[in-house]
Amino acid sequence: MTIPQVLQLADERGKKFNKSGMGKAAGKYQFMPGTLEGFAKRLTPGSDDWKNIKYNADTQEMLMKMLMIY
Repeated sequence: MTIPQVLQLADERGKKFNKSGMGKAAGKYQFMPGTLEGFAKRLTPGSDDWKNIKYNADTQEMLMKMLMIY
C-alpha cells in the first residue's frame, strides 16, 4: 500500500469504529495519520512524490528514525 492508501484506510477505520480517533494508527510504530503524512512529505520536500511511497517495513524504519531526530 502507498502512504495515501494507508491514510485513507486509517480514516475509514476511525469513522467506522469510533469518533475519538482511536483505530487510526498504522504500522509497526503506530503512526497517527497527521504524523505519518507530515514526515512522509519530508522524504520528498517540495513535491508530491511522497504519495507514491510504499508503506513497507523499510519506509516505516526510515520514518521512525526521522521522528527520533526531530
